[in-house]
Amino acid sequence: MKQSCTVLFLFHMLLASCLAVSTEIVSLNRSTDFIDGKLTSVQVDPDGIISLSNKVKTLWETEDEITVFALAMDYGKNIIAGTGNQGKIYKISDKGEPLLLLDSPEIAILSLYCSSNGNIYAGTAPDGIIYRISPKGDVDIFARTEAHYVWGIVQDSVGNIWAITGDKGKVIRYSGNGEPQKIFELDAEHARSIASATSCIWIGTADPAVVYRIEKDDIQAVYDARESEINAIAVASDNTVYFSAIASSTISGMEIRPGMALKPNIPSQVNSEVSTIYKISPHGHIEEWWSTSAVPIFDLTIIDANPTVACGGNGYLFKILSANQAALLASQYNHPVTTLLFSDNRLIGGTSSKCGVFTLSQTMSESGVYEAEVYDAGIPVEFGVFMLTGRNISDSSCSIETRSGNRKEPDEYWSDWQPLQKDGDVQRIQSPAAQFFQWRLTMTETKTGDAPFLESVEFSISKPNRAPRITELIVYPVSKGVLMDQPGSTGKMFRQEFPDGTRLEYIFRPKGGDYGIPKGRWFKLRGMRTVTWTVIDPDDDQLSFDISISPCGQNKWTSLEIDYSDPIYSFDSTAFPDGLYQIRIQASDKIDNYEGSIRNDTRVSKSFTIDNTPPEFFDLKSYRHDQNSSDVVFTGIISDNLTRIAKLEYSADADNWFPFNGKDRLVDSQREPFEVIVHFKEIPTVIYLRGTDEHENVGTAAVNVLPESRSK
Repeated sequence: MKQSCTVLFLFHMLLASCLAVSTEIVSLNRSTDFIDGKLTSVQVDPDGIISLSNKVKTLWETEDEITVFALAMDYGKNIIAGTGNQGKIYKISDKGEPLLLLDSPEIAILSLYCSSNGNIYAGTAPDGIIYRISPKGDVDIFARTEAHYVWGIVQDSVGNIWAITGDKGKVIRYSGNGEPQKIFELDAEHARSIASATSCIWIGTADPAVVYRIEKDDIQAVYDARESEINAIAVASDNTVYFSAIASSTISGMEIRPGMALKPNIPSQVNSEVSTIYKISPHGHIEEWWSTSAVPIFDLTIIDANPTVACGGNGYLFKILSANQAALLASQYNHPVTTLLFSDNRLIGGTSSKCGVFTLSQTMSESGVYEAEVYDAGIPVEFGVFMLTGRNISDSSCSIETRSGNRKEPDEYWSDWQPLQKDGDVQRIQSPAAQFFQWRLTMTETKTGDAPFLESVEFSISKPNRAPRITELIVYPVSKGVLMDQPGSTGKMFRQEFPDGTRLEYIFRPKGGDYGIPKGRWFKLRGMRTVTWTVIDPDDDQLSFDISISPCGQNKWTSLEIDYSDPIYSFDSTAFPDGLYQIRIQASDKIDNYEGSIRNDTRVSKSFTIDNTPPEFFDLKSYRHDQNSSDVVFTGIISDNLTRIAKLEYSADADNWFPFNGKDRLVDSQREPFEVIVHFKEIPTVIYLRGTDEHENVGTAAVNVLPESRSK
């Protein structure tokens, strides 16, 4: 049976069904099996273990905006959020209460930074303005960058403000009053990401994707990436630098101009292109640290020296534990996480599609929920036992609910969530039979305070056995072949080719001698007929075939093979009388199924001709054309009862053979009259004739040449 996960086959009879069914155990035990589920205060580690995670809390949401582009935290521990499409800045308290700080004339607040003196700096688009908001809430314009995008703002160790821009890729250092001190013009469309370290500034660009380091007014290119954009960069406490590089630029589809509505290119669907996290050690060694092709990476921050990334798709948060090892911390389920901030011992994220802010604290959750992706069985099935494997799991610490339906997305036509029903030592699924199925895990600490760890999930489904289908059946005409020696065999190999390109090979072991045919010579094997068929089985069962033949219209089937295994068969048709026949193929899945569940399919071929009788010559005459020449005329008729004449040949006194045509200058019918005049140097005594029909039956005849001419 086909399945997307690991499957163990168990067979039993369901009395409630008119057809027996096969039972499959669907096993989920890898991180990739769980990654597309919805996580709420649970996480999935690289080994596919589900456990409780840090507390996730949706702090604030709004329907007035599309995206949270930037986050910061002020000195009162309030979260500052910059949004688009209306270019607003909100201050959000711990209770999720929003206060509008700025409703700018700009379309988007792309970057935010809270400086050491409490000022909040906001970079915008499309006019590239940097606003400054004082701790008292006063707003002024700090700088005009003369660019369209201000992608990032940071403060260095001596208090200078740095900004990066696009579509003029520049890095600008400002004094406290907003005067530019230094401008670095980059060979890139956009200076896309920025991070401040103890003694330097790190920059990532887009189009092309290059990482730069600025130290003491000296700028150096550190890494030229193969991707299109360095869209996030972060520095750990030990000065290790991590940056994310993405193949398709997030700004390529984001045109922001005065008077235009913001349409950010933030995909919510799976991205088949690879996003990669790179690591630069304090000594300057660069290596690929982690990559994903499932979702695009949008932002990056550092938690406990580990990079944590925000992704599109279902809004995944991955904490990268080591090279190529990452734990899935949370998912916002169809809401891409566009920006991250780690501050006040909290991970804070901003989302798109559903514009909002959530927090992931460092405190472990006492409970959490994992909602699996919808499982598609392919056809309506019945559900059986649900099994869990792990540590510290019990009915109280890990409870399961299920639901089912026949539409791909859960809706009002699906069944309600139902708990499992305990049946002795097992728990049974109560959801009704359907094609689609979903399960939900609620995980809580045990009574002793131990955290549960779920290592694998298994559930059984019962599928009715489906019949095979023969979709095509071809009986090939007699075709030429070549006979060759077969090394190490007592027989010979026969290779056959057909007009549609099909090639067949056989091993022949003749009785009582050899074929007497030179190696490598093409010839017709009289009576050899080949049948091929195409068959599919929706359950991928092993199939066997019964092959039989009958004269057309008589329904008197003679068996050629029983329990044949290959969808190609050749037979010797010389054992059958001339006439029209049909081949019948019966396909059965009885090898992989048991009595009561076996399914079959039958297909009968179009009619085909078996012709083993050679054509006949009659009304033969041969004479000199006239007494003054050595031209000879021979006339007659050749006829075949079933098939067309394919070739006509003559030989004078059993010498070489030469072709000739019928009276109409063609050889293309079952009855061919002919009249041939041949010039000879010496008049022969006998003309030998040979006629071959389409099935390689050969008829022969001989006619004496009359000494006198026709006129006598």
